[in-house]
Amino acid sequence: LCRLAELLTVALTAANNGWLVQVVRAVALALCVQAQWAFASTGDAAVYTQTATRLLQLLIVALGDTGPENTSKKRVAVAVAGLLLRVSLRTSAAPGAYAGKALEARSLLDSSSVPRRDKVSFMYWLGRYYLVCYNIDAARIQLDRAFSMCPAWHYHNKRIILRYLFVANMICGRLPSHELLEKYDMEGVYYQLVACFRAGDLAGFQNVLVDHMDMFRKQGNFLVLLERTKMLIYRTALRRISLVDRGEERANVVQYRDVLTAFRVSAQNPDMDVFEMEGILASLISQKLVLAFLFHHQKLVNLSRKTPFPVISQIGKVKPR
Repeated sequence: LCRLAELLTVALTAANNGWLVQVVRAVALALCVQAQWAFASTGDAAVYTQTATRLLQLLIVALGDTGPENTSKKRVAVAVAGLLLRVSLRTSAAPGAYAGKALEARSLLDSSSVPRRDKVSFMYWLGRYYLVCYNIDAARIQLDRAFSMCPAWHYHNKRIILRYLFVANMICGRLPSHELLEKYDMEGVYYQLVACFRAGDLAGFQNVLVDHMDMFRKQGNFLVLLERTKMLIYRTALRRISLVDRGEERANVVQYRDVLTAFRVSAQNPDMDVFEMEGILASLISQKLVLAFLFHHQKLVNLSRKTPFPVISQIGKVKPR
């Protein structure tokens, strides 16, 4: 197959070989499948590197075509770029080493000559690539587009996309409804994560992740969920304790002792001291997840009167004038 891919790359460079588009798509997919089988039997990640090199060569030729849109070799570029992103996530090199060229195919997503299946596949793998790079907002946009564009009768594909869209949305503070999880048979583990997130239960959230570590590691979502949700769950715990104190006269002020109790319960860590708690609060404020001031000597958290807990997905975005 690698030799065939080399010959196709040479043949595709000819001026009037647009008819090879379907052959290139089939061979590119076969290369990915062959690499998976080879890795499963040998455990050598070099097969992915070799496959990524062949796909990159095909992609460069396809993107370089300047012919008419309806006969252009660019019609297959989105399909090859999606497969290149797929393979690049499994290589020993950094994903960006191969993904840089694949990202150029984004300009073809609005083309009517590109099949919808290729667009959905490319956006899915592009979203996963952004997720690995911790570009969460970009990952959420691409995965959401892939999920929306994927036809309803492709239940299995939509469920696969939703697994990663769930992660990107959660880190952006967007939680799915129980009906959506139930519709795609994800109400088990994922519903537990949502329940712990909403309750500000950090220990419970991390216990669910650890109990299903093999599944999340296989998906590549374990570390991003473990690392990027910790501050968000502490934020939820702070928000809940602030709502309890709102019946008092100074509704925007929370006592250190109340925050410390909330964080201890959330993390199931009775040994947490004031300094650790203050460090968490400082981190929340510096990331603009919470708008507040700390008064160390008075042992008070002074929350903003307007929006102490801004919408997470809007943090850092410049408002239009």
